[in-house]
Amino acid sequence: MAFLEIAIDSREIDAALQKLIAKGSDLSPAMLNIGEYMRGETDANFVNQRSPDGSAFKFLNPKYAKQKEKRKGIRSILQFTGDLRSSIAYQLVDNGTGVAIGTNIKTPGGALSLGAIHQFGAPRRNIPARPFLGISEENTVEIVAIVEDYLGEDL
Repeated sequence: MAFLEIAIDSREIDAALQKLIAKGSDLSPAMLNIGEYMRGETDANFVNQRSPDGSAFKFLNPKYAKQKEKRKGIRSILQFTGDLRSSIAYQLVDNGTGVAIGTNIKTPGGALSLGAIHQFGAPRRNIPARPFLGISEENTVEIVAIVEDYLGEDL
């Protein structure tokens, strides 16, 4: 499964993971816990219509919003068929020392990544960025706590 990749600068998470790596144990249980946690947080972004930084998703074009509600009875942003939201998954990477979360779903016709279009926007299609993937400050605290629990110590 190919994922959309977003680089996150988080020194706290990196430091915790370095301690985990230095311990030399099987890291996959901690990585699976982080993956499951972040999958749930990403789903919450859809439910709350908010980006990981807490900002609300940009409003829909009023004409499109009206069409969408009329055709499907849906008012939620980034939820037309539910395919993007339901495609969010995670997998272990780097021999179990890391985890990736994302989507591999394509636009109808399969030409483009639906996730990338919404994460970064598509100005030529008049679609603003509505980031749904990423790590908030609260997520950083929880990820460090997951690693601490796995190591059995405070970092």
